[in-house]
Amino acid sequence: MISSESRVLVGEYHDLEVALDKIVKRIRDRGRRYRSVAGVLSRLKRKFNLGITDGEAKGEMMEDRLVFEVEADPLSDGAVMGVDGGVLNRSMHGLDLILVRAVAVAFRYRNGRLSSFDYHPSALPTPQLICVDQLLDSRELELMTGIQRQLIELRVAREALKEHEVDVLLLDGSVLPQYLDKAPRSPQLRDLYGKLIEAFLGLYEDCEGLGVILAGAVKDSRGSRCLNILRQKVLPPLAEKGVLSQEDLKVLSDNDEVFSSSCDTAFLNYLLSVGERSFAIKCTDSSGKVLGDLGKWARHAYTFYVKTVPFDFPIRVEFMDTSGEVSRIADRLASLVYALSGDHSSCAIPTVLIEADARARLAEEELAIIADDIISRLEPFAPMELRRRRGPFQ
Repeated sequence: MISSESRVLVGEYHDLEVALDKIVKRIRDRGRRYRSVAGVLSRLKRKFNLGITDGEAKGEMMEDRLVFEVEADPLSDGAVMGVDGGVLNRSMHGLDLILVRAVAVAFRYRNGRLSSFDYHPSALPTPQLICVDQLLDSRELELMTGIQRQLIELRVAREALKEHEVDVLLLDGSVLPQYLDKAPRSPQLRDLYGKLIEAFLGLYEDCEGLGVILAGAVKDSRGSRCLNILRQKVLPPLAEKGVLSQEDLKVLSDNDEVFSSSCDTAFLNYLLSVGERSFAIKCTDSSGKVLGDLGKWARHAYTFYVKTVPFDFPIRVEFMDTSGEVSRIADRLASLVYALSGDHSSCAIPTVLIEADARARLAEEELAIIADDIISRLEPFAPMELRRRRGPFQ
């Protein structure tokens, strides 16, 4: 005999199964839509010239083909530096703790092999502890935590560039400040935000002065500007010129959801083959707040996607270029990232950033030990921990 409690559990499990089945069906349907749209565009991938004029190229789309073939860099003679940071925060009664560190890793290659490597400031640097006793809400604390991580990454990057001669500096993440759309209103954070902008400007100038290509690999991009540009600036002219058949246009129309509610990496995973990159575009349009904060530099930030391994999504690569040779720099970076990302068939992250991440990553226990040490030095039973972290029987 089945108890009432068992019937409830069975009913709840059935509801979960129904929800999971719906999710799986939606994912499969979206994949079918991706394949349909990619099938139309694949016929135009490399051979078709989009006919972009100089004026249009100065807008957002910098190249006149959808896809470019990429050859892996031979790594015969050169050096690349990767920079990554780790950060943790912990809220307590009356203060917040932020633990942060960053590591720069320089890989030097000779004849296709890694010949030497260096770390800055060291292979396992002591993290920096920041005590925040200002009144910040949860959003402001998150913002401060992110800015502090970026600040130490930029500081370490600039210091390392002075000590190590490299050809390319590869950041973990964007070459633009990630918090420009969240400029702080709180007076406590405005000064810190200003320092972040100054740090980025300083890094841009350092790289330009040293002749170093500044790039960034965005691990999990949610951007959709590439799809937006395809929808608004590429497909309409192709339809007008008769390049797309009526059948093609119907496929695109029936699957418009791909362009309106997808991210670039999800779709480009179907369009790009291993060893291919997308066309380069500007990182930001003219309406972005970034233009006001970074001045001329915002106009020189570009991005593209490159698929380097068969069982991972394309990786978004951003870079700064003031030379006007966007295609050449994009080709060089795509070639380098392709060469540095081929060691594992399901991981598109360049090895130099994998190493930097492993050195910079922080374990939760490190901050827990510090918090416990603070509490132990206070008077007995000091209620510093938040209630969600403590209880009468813990």
